[in-house]
Amino acid sequence: TPVRASPRMPLSLTGKLALGCRRILGTHIRRNWPAAGSETGVSVVTVNWNTKDLLAGLVFSLCRILGREQLARIVIVDNGSTDGSRELVALLCEAGLVDAVLNRRQRYHGPGLNDGVEWLRRRQPDAGDPRHRTRYIWTLDSDAAVLRADVLADALPAMERAHAALCGEYQAAEMREGYAHVSSLLFDPARIWRRGFSPFEEHGVPALATQRSMIRKGVPRLDFPFRRAGYVVHLGHGTLRAVADAEARDNRYFDWAREHREPHFGDARGGWLYEEFLGRLRQEAGDLSAKAVVDACLRHDRIRLERPYAGEPTSSSGNDTSSS
Repeated sequence: TPVRASPRMPLSLTGKLALGCRRILGTHIRRNWPAAGSETGVSVVTVNWNTKDLLAGLVFSLCRILGREQLARIVIVDNGSTDGSRELVALLCEAGLVDAVLNRRQRYHGPGLNDGVEWLRRRQPDAGDPRHRTRYIWTLDSDAAVLRADVLADALPAMERAHAALCGEYQAAEMREGYAHVSSLLFDPARIWRRGFSPFEEHGVPALATQRSMIRKGVPRLDFPFRRAGYVVHLGHGTLRAVADAEARDNRYFDWAREHREPHFGDARGGWLYEEFLGRLRQEAGDLSAKAVVDACLRHDRIRLERPYAGEPTSSSGNDTSSS
């Protein structure tokens, strides 16, 4: 069943000022994630705002290419969508494929990711079977799709060998040390979802403060080629396109969206790879109605795309601006 945010108790003036200061300073008062135990699962968190068809593609790829059995949970945080996304999420929840956090308003990408992680943290002690408890969290943009079933089988051992608490594909534009792109970001919450580490921010690059706090504390990160090696394709700017198309001038990223609405893939081959993926999605789910998408996701046979990239990974570029 979708989980709706509970109404908040009225805040005193002092409480409102304190809350405002915490938001301005980019901090997030939260409880530490429980220490890692016998749990083994990977949970996905994604944030959606008016990108129903893109979200359908992401969930389809997780269920039919990756395999739902590889994941403990898929948590969708919806920021008040009005394009039919809520109906799709409701049916996915009823089918037992996803869990949902339904925000009443646009909270943007970073706060939405925090909502999803906190939703998982609160339920961690109640998951009896270790396979259903979260060991790692994988953030994926709603306009991403998983193309290779071996992504976690490769990424998790690489993290362990590097003793890394977080891995993602580096880009140089945001940080001298390399910024791990949040469109596909795998991390160990027991090590970094705790006081002293910055949460995701309401910012064009939501994980920037998080990773800077890791660098300050000497906690290792890993550059992993999610896009370069074809594990994940990132359409890019999906939500920005929705903001521009809707003329959503009250969205604080509206001016940016008008200038950056065209997609980017991080690699020249990303366009045709995504077209191949979309062909399979349309073949399986037809018009992408909510019921057709759910039925396609529930099928047990796995889709195996041709290995998309051969040879050495290429360098990637792009930015991480998001307004989900």
